[in-house]
Order: sequence, then structure tokens, then C-alpha cells
Amino acid sequence: MQQTQPVQKRPRSLTVVAVVLLLLGGFALIGGVVHLLFGVGGLVSFSGTDVNLQNLANALGDLFTVEGLILLVAAVGVLRVASWGWKLSVGIVLVGIITSVPVLVLGSVGALPALVVNLVLLYFLARTKTRAYFKPKPTATEATMPAS
Repeated sequence: MQQTQPVQKRPRSLTVVAVVLLLLGGFALIGGVVHLLFGVGGLVSFSGTDVNLQNLANALGDLFTVEGLILLVAAVGVLRVASWGWKLSVGIVLVGIITSVPVLVLGSVGALPALVVNLVLLYFLARTKTRAYFKPKPTATEATMPAS
């Protein structure tokens, strides 16, 4: 007689993380493409004026597009409960935190919400319950084999 392992309930926070990653990825992708195609968008200072960084602003359009794609792939990995999805999510969230700080120092208002969202995502991804959900489960043959 074969014993089945009880199905582990997906943490609600995991679904929320995946949805937020999807939204962030979509916004970053749209923002990057719009910037690349039309030259619209960029960094805005706390006083509401544009931060003129010329070449850096063009590079940011490229980076936002790439970041959007990575966020979308990470969200799919989290929804599929793939270990690579968790690793990619943690990695891109850490990159978001690291890049938000200098942009905030440069005076861009948009960096503050991004920093807060990335810190909250990192908190939920680092929780023990969330990490345990991504650990490999023993297969049926491994679970029934006696230890040697």
C-alpha cells in the first residue's frame, strides 16, 4: 500500500508575491519600451523637475525592459513553485533594493516606493514558511525506501 504525502497548502503570501512580481514586471517592461520607443519617462526629482542624466536615462530604458522580463519570468517561477523561481525572485529583488538606494540619493521620487516594495517582497520571500515551500519534496520511491 502506497502512502501519499499530505498536500502542503500554498502560503497566501506566495501568491501575493507572484502577483506583485507580475505587476512590477509589466510596469517595468511597458515603461522601458515606452522610453526606448518615444523617449518619454525617466527620473523625477523631489521638486518635480526632471533629473537630466542623458546617457544614463537611455541606459535605464534598456535596463527597465530587461528587468521587466526578468520579473515576469521570476513570477512564473514562483507560481510554478520552482526553486529557480525563488532564487531569481530573491536576486531581482536584491538588485532592486541595491539600485533604489543610489537613485534615491540622486533625488528621484520614484525610488522610494520601489525600495519599500522590494523590501516587503524580500521579507515575504525570506520567511521560513515560504522558503520551505520551495524545498524539493521526496519522491514516492525515496519516501518509502529504508535509510541505508
